[in-house]
Amino acid sequence: MVFGSRQAKDTEKLLATLDQNMKEGKADYIFVDTDRLDPNSELGQVARRSEERGLGLGEDGKSDLAFTGVYKVEKGADGQYHLGNSVATFWGGRPEISAIMNDQLKYATRTVPGDGSQPDRLPPAPGADAGRPGADITPPNPDAPPQTDAEKAQAAANAKAEAEARAQAAKDQAEREAAEAQRAKEISERQYSMPEWKEGWSKFLDRAGMEAGPMRDLADKFGQQMLSGQFDGKELAGLMAKVEGLDRGGAAQMLSQVNQELQDNGVSIRATQKDGKIESLEMKSADGKLSVLVDQNGNVSARNDMVSTGESPEQISLRLAKKIEADACP
Repeated sequence: MVFGSRQAKDTEKLLATLDQNMKEGKADYIFVDTDRLDPNSELGQVARRSEERGLGLGEDGKSDLAFTGVYKVEKGADGQYHLGNSVATFWGGRPEISAIMNDQLKYATRTVPGDGSQPDRLPPAPGADAGRPGADITPPNPDAPPQTDAEKAQAAANAKAEAEARAQAAKDQAEREAAEAQRAKEISERQYSMPEWKEGWSKFLDRAGMEAGPMRDLADKFGQQMLSGQFDGKELAGLMAKVEGLDRGGAAQMLSQVNQELQDNGVSIRATQKDGKIESLEMKSADGKLSVLVDQNGNVSARNDMVSTGESPEQISLRLAKKIEADACP
């Protein structure tokens, strides 16, 4: 879903890029003009999701930058399909967005019946190309001429390729689940040293697809210090100062996939920004009762609303660390 307008920067460039690269994806590809969008419609409500958490454009449902989201399709209590949680979100019109979107589609289709490739499909969006993969198939026309031998052979080849693709997807999923079970077993049977914990966090950021650069360096060092419970606020403040030139929502965008991976563990990382720079970085539990925050001046503060006795930032950070994904905090 691309939310943009004539006033939103990068809209035209983004649409051209996605149109070229998303035609073969297992998804309906829809453009939403925020200047004409009914704020009370379902799409209007999606646009008005929290900007702070990287889920939408904010309360007014508008932005000076194009905004793109990959969303799961979920069947509601009314028996109808609706847009569910976002799998990935993007601000602006960076050329790599289409490649990342194609990669993230497997997460969006995981909970759709038939892995998003079999019956129980959504009808195509208005104007969608009904002949592309993933769209509903148009019933055969009884008055149409019979298929030629070449057309029959092509149809058989297409059916075979689709069956092989489904079988391969099922095999890949089984292998992923087996690998995850084995990794969990290995983690539970051995002791990890602190260097291995820190290396695990860096590998987690790799799996989350966080791009190299100053923001990645900051998130990496912050996570390592969270795991150890030993903070160097001045070092983190120095890394914050190197992150500059952020677009609106840029910090949330850079952390969006990391938070997507962390959400099942009940924690998230939030960066506040002003004038294109980072003001603070915070890790907190989903219920908001535990949090550790470092500001641009190197000050470290922490909160634990679960206990009445005071705890140090180090003790609170270790409580949060236990929630982090297994490879990062075995």
